[in-house]
Amino acid sequence: MIEEKFISLLLETAEYYKAKEDYQESAKWLKKGLLYEPLHRELNYRLIESLLLSSEHRLAAKYYDIYKRGLLKELKEEPDIAFKKILLKN
Repeated sequence: MIEEKFISLLLETAEYYKAKEDYQESAKWLKKGLLYEPLHRELNYRLIESLLLSSEHRLAAKYYDIYKRGLLKELKEEPDIAFKKILLKN
């Protein structure tokens, strides 16, 4: 339960900075969460989104690849269609 609250607070903090259009600060907070939950879907999605919004396209693609490899290795799954769409839009 504490871990869920921690992730929730990180997501809220990242959203706060995203609303202020400080995408790099938003990404910084999301990366902190990935240290504890590297395959957390929402953390990864919002991180990639923040990186794209800050024109860090290569870094966004790098994090997508890391997430994709982790999912394949640990869960034998691919990222959902929303991840693929967000990369294609940018």
